Amino acid sequence: MKSAKEYILPSIALTVICLIVSAALVFTYQFTKPFIDAAVKKAADEARVEMLPEGDSFTQLTIDVENVVEAYEADNGAGYVFTTKTKGYGGDMQVMVGISSDGLITGVKLMDNSETAGLGSRVGESAYTSQYIGKDSSLEGVEKISGASISSAAFKTAVEYAYNGYNSVTGNASAAPEETDYKTVLFPNVSEFNEITVEGAEAAYTAGDSFIIVTKAEGYNGDITVWTGLNADGTIAGIAIGENDETPGLGSQVEEVPFTSQFIGQTSTDNIENVAGATYSSNGVKDAVTQAISLLEAAKGAVA
Repeated sequence: MKSAKEYILPSIALTVICLIVSAALVFTYQFTKPFIDAAVKKAADEARVEMLPEGDSFTQLTIDVENVVEAYEADNGAGYVFTTKTKGYGGDMQVMVGISSDGLITGVKLMDNSETAGLGSRVGESAYTSQYIGKDSSLEGVEKISGASISSAAFKTAVEYAYNGYNSVTGNASAAPEETDYKTVLFPNVSEFNEITVEGAEAAYTAGDSFIIVTKAEGYNGDITVWTGLNADGTIAGIAIGENDETPGLGSQVEEVPFTSQFIGQTSTDNIENVAGATYSSNGVKDAVTQAISLLEAAKGAVA
């Protein structure tokens, strides 16, 4: 029969070994951590230099800008590198963007993403990304990839978010888009609009002898605000799509002329064709326009 000593000694020895190994690991980690951190920073700086070739080393900035994940400033004043996020076809997409101190794009790179291999993932190829080099915040001339319009639009949106970050750190507010005056979009020849109260409408206005009725309906990603111009005889003068969160490149196509122009001259939405692949968004707009049509008589009564 073994004594208590024979049981205790191996346990003590094992405990001592564990303590020694743990101490060694802690010492090794503390000794190597500065070297590891330096290597990680060097690799990250190299990726940023790829986006901003005139930069050397970078300092991280603390900013609170929606959809901007990281922001870095080149220590030599060459510009900035932003990592932003948006939603692509396959899910979340991250894009790294280099912007020079004079506001021009020096590099863009597709980072974490779930885009379809060989299709949406083509937004990461130089044939697409090279379009952005030298562009300013207008991104004029950047074309979508055929067959990957959603991924293309999402990538472009991510680059636009980078400019939001750029405007924040540089104090440049001039690039902020002006708020659209949908009243003049619908009735460009009318000089005076008067707001009226119409129960059931988000807002309503007279436009000469015509009316503008603002309504909301549910789209794919939430409510879509629609401005509907209505002539006194009940025909639609035009529609404009206001605030919405529809998917860029897909549901957002309800904002484009091929869809909105169908409404002109109609008295109902019966003959309006949906945007292919965007049924929820299309139906949301049609529901909002139908609401507006139903409120026309109330609008007339408000000015009688």
